[in-house]
Amino acid sequence: MAIIARNTEAVSAVAVAGQTLALPEASAVFALYPGPLSKGARMMDDTALRSRSFTLPALDFQIIFEPTRIRIEALTPKKPDELNLGEHLAIIIASLYPGRPFPRFGFNYDIAYQYDAVIQQNEIIKTFVDKETRDMVTHFGWQFTVMKDKGKRRETYFCKVVSPLELRIMSNVESDSLIPTDKNVANRLYAQWYTECQEVVTHLTIS
Repeated sequence: MAIIARNTEAVSAVAVAGQTLALPEASAVFALYPGPLSKGARMMDDTALRSRSFTLPALDFQIIFEPTRIRIEALTPKKPDELNLGEHLAIIIASLYPGRPFPRFGFNYDIAYQYDAVIQQNEIIKTFVDKETRDMVTHFGWQFTVMKDKGKRRETYFCKVVSPLELRIMSNVESDSLIPTDKNVANRLYAQWYTECQEVVTHLTIS
């Protein structure tokens, strides 16, 4: 079996604060993206979740501020060379929360892999359930976590066969270290881990 296409389905970046965060004013956020960058932008508060979100169509992402973390989600899936969320996350933290520690951060990459032959899903399911139950299974997936950097970085993979020829892997990379405030470093990590996460598919025994 060979992979004939790789399609990025969704990407996001997250930074977790060491203490409760004050929600930023709209003027402070929009000041980071002046002029045409804020065209069509909108803000929304969720009182139940105590969060505040900013949707920036011109930049194709949404920023969500929560009590202890910041998330950036791409509105449409793009590769790092088209939209680098690591860079934007670093800029937001350095500008809105200078000196505030964010001891944990991570990135999420949702990628679909298309194969040139049918994925033998029944053979995979046999490892987990008996025949009686297997005949009733309509959805199936599995997950595992890989430890790297002496345990400081964890890569969790959620795998699901979504069609006879397509496997979807949601990769969650989480680092127990301060997020780089240098946008170039954050940019490099976001792109580097995107590439590294795709290597896991070469180690799956699903043929």
